[in-house]
Amino acid sequence: MGASLTPDEIHTARLMRRECKTVEEIARHLGRSRTLIGEACKGFTLNRMMQQQIESVKIPEHVQAERERRLSLQPRNLTAAIAGDPLPGMSALEQRQRRKPPPSSRVRAKFISQKSRTMNRMTD
Repeated sequence: MGASLTPDEIHTARLMRRECKTVEEIARHLGRSRTLIGEACKGFTLNRMMQQQIESVKIPEHVQAERERRLSLQPRNLTAAIAGDPLPGMSALEQRQRRKPPPSSRVRAKFISQKSRTMNRMTD
C-alpha cells in the first residue's frame, strides 16, 4: 500500500464521509489507514441529520412579511441614520404607547374599595 491516496480514493472517501460514514468504515472499505482517510476528509463532515434540518427550515410568511416591513422603513433624519436611532415605530416608547397600559395597582385598589363600600351599603 502506498503512502498517499489516489485522487479517486480521495473522491470516494469524501463522498462516503458526506454520507455519514465513519473514518473507520471508509478506511476498511478502501483498505487504507484511518490517518490517511482522516486527513483526506477534513472539512467534509456534514452529517445527515444536520443536512435534513437545513433543508427542513421554513420561515413563516408572517415573519418574512415583518422582515420586509422593517427593511422598508427609512430613518427619520440623517442624524437618526448616523446615530443608529430606532426606525419609526420601533422604539421602546412607541411600542409601549401602542399597547394599552394595564391599570395601576392603586387604581385597582381604589376601585375595589369603592365596590366593597357600595356592596356594604346595599346589604345594610
